[in-house]
Amino acid sequence: MMNNLSTQKIEINYDSSNDEIDIKSFWRTLRRQKLILFSIPLLCSIISFVYAKRITPTYKGSFEIVVIDKNSDRTYSDNIVKALASNNSSTGETQELILKSPSVLMPVFEFVKNEYKKKGINLKSLTYKSWIKKDLKIKFKENSQVLSITNFNTDKKMIKETLELIS
Repeated sequence: MMNNLSTQKIEINYDSSNDEIDIKSFWRTLRRQKLILFSIPLLCSIISFVYAKRITPTYKGSFEIVVIDKNSDRTYSDNIVKALASNNSSTGETQELILKSPSVLMPVFEFVKNEYKKKGINLKSLTYKSWIKKDLKIKFKENSQVLSITNFNTDKKMIKETLELIS
């Protein structure tokens, strides 16, 4: 049995006289839709402006110090300095953990809590860990003993005082 395949002939008539763009109809369409065309960007601009005015700017302050070993009597603070100044790369994370520990930064945290309390800010959600995570960035620069401490806050004066206490 043979399959009979029928072929269909399709004719396309191309008229080259319609190759032009009708600019008049384009402008008529733009004029009819001008309310939509201008209202969307205007609405987006108004929303952006309101959002920009509502957010509170967050400022950043930072300083860097070089952590070195002092050969002196071994008191508690000297032991911390000795641990921080060791040049072993495996102690880099340990050094950061020591610097972030409550035994080192608790007085600074208490100062921040007192300042917030004076300003009437709710302290229920403020814990030591959340403060360290949100407001402070303590990190050694890569392959060095340079410690970078950065503080984020909405109050410039508080940033300065906090960094002075840490230093």
